[in-house]
Amino acid sequence: MPRLVLAGVVVASLGALVDMAVGQASTAFELSAASELRGRRLYLSALNVGRDHIGSLVNTLALAYFGGALPLIVLVSLGFQPLSVSINSEEITQSILAVLIASIGLVLCVPLTTGIAVALADRVKPMPATSI
Repeated sequence: MPRLVLAGVVVASLGALVDMAVGQASTAFELSAASELRGRRLYLSALNVGRDHIGSLVNTLALAYFGGALPLIVLVSLGFQPLSVSINSEEITQSILAVLIASIGLVLCVPLTTGIAVALADRVKPMPATSI
């Protein structure tokens, strides 16, 4: 059962990672098309958006993971063990590690995805904006 929970955390983290990558690539392409930004300036502008997205998504993931682990935390708190022993339990440690690992993946995703998107955006001629 614990491995199934860990697999669920991995799948949820991959979903968040894909969301982050698509958002960053889209941001870089839109900034390129809407302005004269290229190269380093485009990268830094898109990275500014990515930092905000990281902060928001990491907080969301942490709250979601701990919300999912809340019944476990309640059960641990109702136990007859000291709090220091309960906090160091395998289940609680796995939840904390899952959040940390997912957060590291998201933080690494932004600069890498932004760099690739900027390199591609510099090679592709932006399409002219159309009026609706």
